[in-house]
Amino acid sequence: MDDKQNPKDGAKKADEKNFAKKPDEKAGKNAQNADEKARMQNEKDFIEGADEKEMEADSVKVQVAALNERMLRIAAEYENFRKRTMKEKEELALNAKAVMLLKIIPMYEEVEMAAKAAEKEKESSISTGVKMLASKFGKMLSDEGVTKMEVLGKKFDPYLHDVVSHVESEKPLGEIVQIVQNGYNLNGKVLRHAVVIVSNGKGKANEKKESKEDEEEYSVDSCPSC
Repeated sequence: MDDKQNPKDGAKKADEKNFAKKPDEKAGKNAQNADEKARMQNEKDFIEGADEKEMEADSVKVQVAALNERMLRIAAEYENFRKRTMKEKEELALNAKAVMLLKIIPMYEEVEMAAKAAEKEKESSISTGVKMLASKFGKMLSDEGVTKMEVLGKKFDPYLHDVVSHVESEKPLGEIVQIVQNGYNLNGKVLRHAVVIVSNGKGKANEKKESKEDEEEYSVDSCPSC
């Protein structure tokens, strides 16, 4: 009798066994849930970290672009300043050069006149020396970019010439008929204006031409049927 198992005792032991298993299963599920939460949190942190890094990278790109733009602007300003400074220096040097040349030219003209006068005289060491001096003066001016204006027979230009008087001449109106003082250019720009006398176009030849034109005009007007 004692060796036989009581059904109630068996059921009780089974319940105790199941009860012992339930906490283990619950703990396992809790651990699994915790792992899942941890994984999800890690993913969230990773994504947020990546977003922050991307935002930081974008911010750095913007800063770099702004810095590059600023550097380019500074470089352009410096280049403009350098060019402007060089231009100002060149203009100052050119002005100083022009002032000096304007002082030299009258001396050259006097020597040139003396050399022309010496050509009419008997050859001598003095005349030869004057000619050589005039030649050296002329070469020096030429080397510096100075050229004499060719104005005789040209049309008067107020940007190049200074007129001192008008004369009756057979030359066309406004044509330069006499040079009072030579003009000079420096590297293509006016260094000294030429002083000239200009034709007023009232010479005999011009009067005849005008008279002939008037006669032709009169003959046409007097004969409408012609």
